[in-house]
Amino acid sequence: MVCIYYKFTLQFLGQCLDKTCKIFYNNIYLIYKKEKLIMLKHTHSKRFGGGGSNLNSLESYGFQPYFYKFLTIILSSLRYEFLRFLRMTSGKCIKKVNHFLTSLPTNLLTSKTAFTLAEVLITLGIIGIVAAITIPGIINHNKANRLKAQYLKAYSTFAQVQRWMIEDDVSSDPLSYSTTEEYRQAFGKYLKAAVNCGRGKYGAYSANPEIVGCYTARTDQRIENGRVPYKNLTGEATEQTIFENGQWLLPDGTLFIFKLPNKQMSTWHPLLTIIDINGYNNKPNRLGYDLFAFEWVKSKQEWLPAGATGTRYTDKSKYCSNSSTDHVNGIGCNEEAKNNADYFKWVVKTFK
Repeated sequence: MVCIYYKFTLQFLGQCLDKTCKIFYNNIYLIYKKEKLIMLKHTHSKRFGGGGSNLNSLESYGFQPYFYKFLTIILSSLRYEFLRFLRMTSGKCIKKVNHFLTSLPTNLLTSKTAFTLAEVLITLGIIGIVAAITIPGIINHNKANRLKAQYLKAYSTFAQVQRWMIEDDVSSDPLSYSTTEEYRQAFGKYLKAAVNCGRGKYGAYSANPEIVGCYTARTDQRIENGRVPYKNLTGEATEQTIFENGQWLLPDGTLFIFKLPNKQMSTWHPLLTIIDINGYNNKPNRLGYDLFAFEWVKSKQEWLPAGATGTRYTDKSKYCSNSSTDHVNGIGCNEEAKNNADYFKWVVKTFK
């Protein structure tokens, strides 16, 4: 808009100057004689001879007096002299110019615009809607990535211990020891800077309940001293006896929990190593969410992720489902978490 104003103004002034050109030539000498005669005489008296013949002398040399008037305009304030000259030569023309110029906005180049309250509220509303849609997704994405990283680290730690035990010719079969507690102690030797939380008994606390980070909830589901029992995948109470045979706590909070029945009881009860990948002090403390189990499979003589072929928890509709009511639902999710790249995204999105 500013460019249009300037273009139109220049065109208009050009037209006015064309019309006033003849008036300029006809009247400039009178203007000059009236306003600058004394200065001209004083300035050029020596060059052209003194007295009142200066003007005639100028004309005789081919100089038009308006040439000096023009120089005066250039050297003076352009706006003041130019408009003053136009007023003297073409009153009607300059009147139109003044009218046009004064009709322009006075704050054309310095105006400051602002948003109205309605525009601000609408914008904030849009931002709020976009944030409500995107932020939960970003939070869930970051949470899923964090859980996956913790899971992979814990899985790697467990696999390394098994490999080191084999390299050192130390049995990884809990049933090959005189007591399963001996296996737990042997396992703990391969965990760096691990704290022994002790071995609890049915219905009782862990041997070292004062150690922060150890799981000390009772097997009877009672909540004491703020200790909330572990739960299944859907957030219901789970079987607490699977956590009763001792724990090892790592410096980063990862907790290795054992269910190691004796040889006689192992016929009915599985031998489990359950890993709390983010520590007991970090929720949600659910099987299949941040608790993952490995089962000792006697037929294969190896530890396998619960839910893998050969374990007792291959039925996903019962042991890894968002609708199962089984008290250990989630215990069979380890195999799915291992093989499904989007498993943790599903968990975070499904279970709030």
